[in-house]
Amino acid sequence: MHVAPAAFQTPPADHDNEQTPHRPLCCLPPDCPESSLRQRYHRLPFLPLPPMTIDIFTTPQCGFCKQIKALLKEHGLAYTEHDVTATDEVLKEMQTLTNGAMSVPVVVVDKGKSGQGIAVGFDDAKKLLRLGQSAGARPEKRRALANLTCPKCGHKQQASIPMTSCVPFYLCDGCKQTIQAAGDDCCVFCSYADRPCPLKSKGGACEGGVCTLRSPHTQ
Repeated sequence: MHVAPAAFQTPPADHDNEQTPHRPLCCLPPDCPESSLRQRYHRLPFLPLPPMTIDIFTTPQCGFCKQIKALLKEHGLAYTEHDVTATDEVLKEMQTLTNGAMSVPVVVVDKGKSGQGIAVGFDDAKKLLRLGQSAGARPEKRRALANLTCPKCGHKQQASIPMTSCVPFYLCDGCKQTIQAAGDDCCVFCSYADRPCPLKSKGGACEGGVCTLRSPHTQ
């Protein structure tokens, strides 16, 4: 899911090449016709939008998080990173912004502003930030299903494994506790699922607790 932020809106084209200085509307003579007011308004110089802010919610082990950060650095875009495993407050802030998402990366453009844009997952983050060329519409892939076993109460529940994000937390339907991935695992499916993460069988790995992928387009 993503919503285009105001910072990406295209400024209106200026088709008037008149070189005479522009005057604010408030300084026009009172007898100036309304049509002339409109013409002068369209000749006013376009004011550039303020620089956008970029916030990223990540975990140290998430390979998708590392990829989106690398793309931002490649394009010279500054960002503020928030580790959702650091404190409960950071995780709660991410869930509030995304209506309960527990997967990363989450990218927020112009956080708290009227044009705020939010993307969950690597592919949607790229679209929101307009980084790289789109490969066009791709056929939707069926998500792999797995059964998670809660390490606290033993409850088993089925969940789908996302293909463009890592899931460091999940909410157990049995004990109602938020369960975090064990140790240095990148996601709860690596820790508690009854089947391996499909990313590993497609060139991914969790060597040393860090998820790595062959390319940014790995699904």
